[in-house]
Amino acid sequence: MKLSTRVRYGARALCVLARSYPSPAISLTVIARREGVSVKYLEQIMMPLRTAGLVVAHAGSKGGYALSRPPGRIRMSEVYAALERSHALVPCIPNPRCCPRSTRCPTLPLWTAVNRAMNRELQRIRLSDLVKPRR
Repeated sequence: MKLSTRVRYGARALCVLARSYPSPAISLTVIARREGVSVKYLEQIMMPLRTAGLVVAHAGSKGGYALSRPPGRIRMSEVYAALERSHALVPCIPNPRCCPRSTRCPTLPLWTAVNRAMNRELQRIRLSDLVKPRR
């Protein structure tokens, strides 16, 4: 199983914003430099995060992005949903008819269980959990 770079980089960008919350907006240039990601790619990532209501954009010379609410109120399931096209690990989980083998597939229960566990963890973990100091 592999997470897309959109989700991984999006989570890292949100961690930058969470660490400075509730400070003013942070520019994409600063986030890109800190995380080693191109500004162009971050622009593509921030757009769906903004649409999902997770970040707000501020225009002007002191512009950039900021979290729309406290990091403790942002669940990683929201981040994943905003940045991934599908919530399912395999296409037959949400749509069994897409595969003629789905009714007799020996691996479907495994993928369904793994998908359920992943969604449960993403729902449980908040952005604030990712930026807590490590022991």
